[in-house]
Amino acid sequence: MFTRRELENAITELESKVQSFSDCEKLSALYTIYNQKFAPQESKESRTIYTETIVDDYGDSEFFEAIRDKDAGNVWSVMEELMAALQLFNPKLYNATLRKIDSL
Repeated sequence: MFTRRELENAITELESKVQSFSDCEKLSALYTIYNQKFAPQESKESRTIYTETIVDDYGDSEFFEAIRDKDAGNVWSVMEELMAALQLFNPKLYNATLRKIDSL
């Protein structure tokens, strides 16, 4: 068996040398294990439920133009896929994005 610290060290070491798809697969497996065993579990009661179903007008960037008037749930599903890929291929940017969201 392994400790949380050992797993965190393995993730940190692999993040610093990711150079191949094989490295990404290993890193993905380590993140999955970490999230299942050590990440704090959010209770269902503490989750915020949003009732908005259509994305409103937030600006005129290419991204906002693409999502305007789309179903918000479908847009969030695409964003979740993007964040999962970002976590795998650019963990530093993924973590920075989550920190930015947390600071809102």
